[in-house]
Amino acid sequence: MTRIAAASCTRLPRFARARALAALLAMTVALSAAANPSVERRVRYAGSGEEATDALDRSYDLHRPEAVADGEGGGALVIFVHGRFWRERQADRFIEDSFVPGLLREGHSVAILRHRLLPEGRHPTAVRDVARGVAAILDRVEEGAFDANRVFLVGHSSGAQLALLLVLDPAWLAAEGKSPSAIAGVVSISGILDLAPDDGLSEEEEAIYAEAFPDRKARLAASPVARAVYTRPAILLLTAARDVPGYRGAALRLADALRASGPAPVEAFVANGRDHLSILALGDPRNDARRHVMAFLESDPRSGRLPEAWRILATWRDPPITSEDFHTRFADLVEDFPADEKFHRIANRPFKSKPGAPRRLVVRRYAAIDLFRLLEAVDPSEIGKGGWLELRNARGEWASFELATLRELSPRVVVGVDGETNLFRAADLYHTTRRYSWVEPEPKRVDMARPLGAFLFFPGDEPTVSSARSHFGRYALTTDSFRLTNRDPLLPLADLPQALHSALTDSIACVACHRFRDVGGRALHIRAADGVPMGGHALPLERYPEIVWKRFVFDQARVAEEVGASPIDFDPEIARALYDLIVREREARGVEPWTNPERDRTPR
Repeated sequence: MTRIAAASCTRLPRFARARALAALLAMTVALSAAANPSVERRVRYAGSGEEATDALDRSYDLHRPEAVADGEGGGALVIFVHGRFWRERQADRFIEDSFVPGLLREGHSVAILRHRLLPEGRHPTAVRDVARGVAAILDRVEEGAFDANRVFLVGHSSGAQLALLLVLDPAWLAAEGKSPSAIAGVVSISGILDLAPDDGLSEEEEAIYAEAFPDRKARLAASPVARAVYTRPAILLLTAARDVPGYRGAALRLADALRASGPAPVEAFVANGRDHLSILALGDPRNDARRHVMAFLESDPRSGRLPEAWRILATWRDPPITSEDFHTRFADLVEDFPADEKFHRIANRPFKSKPGAPRRLVVRRYAAIDLFRLLEAVDPSEIGKGGWLELRNARGEWASFELATLRELSPRVVVGVDGETNLFRAADLYHTTRRYSWVEPEPKRVDMARPLGAFLFFPGDEPTVSSARSHFGRYALTTDSFRLTNRDPLLPLADLPQALHSALTDSIACVACHRFRDVGGRALHIRAADGVPMGGHALPLERYPEIVWKRFVFDQARVAEEVGASPIDFDPEIARALYDLIVREREARGVEPWTNPERDRTPR
């Protein structure tokens, strides 16, 4: 079964350049605040009588924040194992400029651990070195130099492979008189987790692995994905959206295998906008990886207290919303199709990936039901009758279609991919800072989910603009999303000028989320932690307080930034026309503005 539940904890809304500049300025201030750390360089961990061929072999540098160096306590101790494919050493300056400062600013200490390199460091030499180095650092922990409950092992690239081996195969630490139980958690950053993948390796990778390991059997034994038996430490698997091909898939497979082996606290996340190296920049507040690493280091995995983001992902592995009902209710109607380029483009539309980033959902085949066969199979008492179809999805979004224009397009309701029957497991996670802009003056982060769900797919031509009123309502469909009616749902808007009609129904698609003249949707947010609909419903346009409507139309960029949403690019003439329309409508109908959304949650 293809795993599609890789919900990426990423912030969907895009912010203005001014916000990015402010973040950079804040980062500069924070850097100055972390001045004067304590550094011990080239601390040897090799046993007596062992000579190093390189002055840096079998040594570590220990960086501590000033407060910790002065004996005032501190945060976690991070033991970092460098990457560079076992044959090179990441430059100290690179690690100290990208990885270390962000941790020091949060009060954490960092030990940069080195091991012997190829050819001397051929497997199993490198992993033995790392085990010995970790043991030497743990000796200092046991002497009271650090909090014994907050020691984390972090590896990048090949270093992640070595770090994970220490906890997935306890024999390595046992040989040094230690146990994985001394480690609170492990973080793999863009790790090499599968040394013998089924889909093969590039020529360059094959040459490197042949140099680093004596034979294929040794490679298999050293692959974390082949040793997925849960031990004690919690494990965080991070990859970058623009990572080395195959790394992301291996991380997801390892996470699944570890969970299958027992109640393992394991999660995998993808850092959007990052590559194999920039993911290490933990001092950059724009780096998705930073949030996950810092939350992990602040948690107490030994007691079972893990970051909220982990609970969110667990929710979307088995979400309370499902598309499985399509398979149980309409099993005889489900057909299997090959997934082509258009399918992948449409299926990935809800996921807000940056240009050039890999697609979230890549599959071989998909399961779907012919839309008209589906509608014919449902009793009219359940969905009604008529020549117009209305869709209302799990997020309250809406779309309408004239059935006569759809028949020749052979629409399908996609209900599964590669054996996966619940498409709600594929979800983007995002957050805003307010549910209602005018009743919540202080920002408060609200984590929410945008699931894919079942969706309407046209294998050939797409409907024309006049027949497909909105793309929003095509996704996140359940078996309760369909309703037939005998009149055009947009008829109450027929008297509007063409430009306004188009803005409301197509170009801006206001009625996909809001009602106007009792037409359209009532969009809501789905809380990420438990999949439950939450406050923050889209109001009927006529019921927005006047000042709110004015700011929404004429000050869209600032309002979107305050709320934490993507701004709408209003044409000035359309903005003025929309504003005047809603003001006239409110006055003509005597509609009162909706002033207390927390008390009145069902406006009509």
